[in-house]
Amino acid sequence: MKNPMVINWKIDALSPPACGGMKGGVFSSYVAPRSGTMITKKSDRLEGGFQPALQSWCNASFLLSLLTLLIFLSCGENPPDKAPTLPPPVEWRGDVYLNIRLQTAAGDTIAPDMIIVVLGADSLGYKRNLDTLHNIAEGNYILKVYGWWQGLLYRASPQTIIVEYNRTVTAEAMLTRSGALYVTVQASGALVSEFNLKIDSDTVGVGGNPRCIDGVPMGTHKLTAFRSENSLDYEGWVKNIMVNAAETTAVTIDLIVVAPDSGAHSPDIEALDADGQIWALSDHWDKVIYIYFYESA
Repeated sequence: MKNPMVINWKIDALSPPACGGMKGGVFSSYVAPRSGTMITKKSDRLEGGFQPALQSWCNASFLLSLLTLLIFLSCGENPPDKAPTLPPPVEWRGDVYLNIRLQTAAGDTIAPDMIIVVLGADSLGYKRNLDTLHNIAEGNYILKVYGWWQGLLYRASPQTIIVEYNRTVTAEAMLTRSGALYVTVQASGALVSEFNLKIDSDTVGVGGNPRCIDGVPMGTHKLTAFRSENSLDYEGWVKNIMVNAAETTAVTIDLIVVAPDSGAHSPDIEALDADGQIWALSDHWDKVIYIYFYESA
C-alpha cells in the first residue's frame, strides 16, 4: 500500500460498559503503508473549540472491531446489479405402460417380447413389451408401434395418448399385417370437398378429401368412392390396389356421373360368364359395356 488511507470519524458520546467512559471528539484513523498497522489519533482541529479528552481507552478488541467496520463502510464497493437467477422451468413428467399384442397370420394372439416405439416425433427404438416408459414429458402424443414376428413386419394403428404428471397411462394396441391408404378423389379434374368410401364390401363412411385410411389389411383391395351433388350421383372405382404392411399406398379415384335411367352409367356389378369367369364392370371402367342376360338351361 503506497498511500495511507485516512478516515475521520466523530464520537459525540460513547460510554460502553467495558470502557471507563469516552467523551465526544474528532479522531483520525489510517493504515501504515508498509506494516499495515492501523493507527488512531485525536485530530488537532475540534468542532467549536471543544477539546474533549479520552478518559479511558476501550479494550483493543472493541476498538479494532469499530475501526474495521468504518474501513469496510468507507472502502467497500457495492456488488454490481445482476438480474436474479431464475430456476429452470419445471418439466412435469409421467410414465407410459406398454401392453401390445400381435395377431399372427393364423389368427393367434401373442405378446411380443420386443417392439419398436415411435412417440410423437421421436423414435424410441426397440423397447420391451409389457414394460413402462419412464420420465415422459407431460402432453399429448401420437403413438406408433411396430413388431417383427417370424421375419414379417407387423404394425398397429396410430393412437393418441395423454401423459399426465406423476401418473401412468396404459397404451394398448394390436399389431397386424396392415398398412394405410391415402385416397384422393376428383371429378372432371377438380378435387371434391368430401366423399364416401368403400373398401371391398366394407363402407368406411363420409370424410374430407384427401383422407388417410389406416389399418387396411395387407393384400389387394377394391376401392369405391361415391357422392351426391346437385341431384346427381357420382361414383368411381379402382381395383387391385396393393396394400403392404407398415406402408402407405396413395390412390387417386376419378368420379363420373351415375345415371342408370339415362343409360350413361351403371353401378358396379360382378357376374359369371358362360365359361365360369368372373367379370366386373369396374374392370372395364370408362368403356361402353353391353350386357346380355339370358336364362340358363
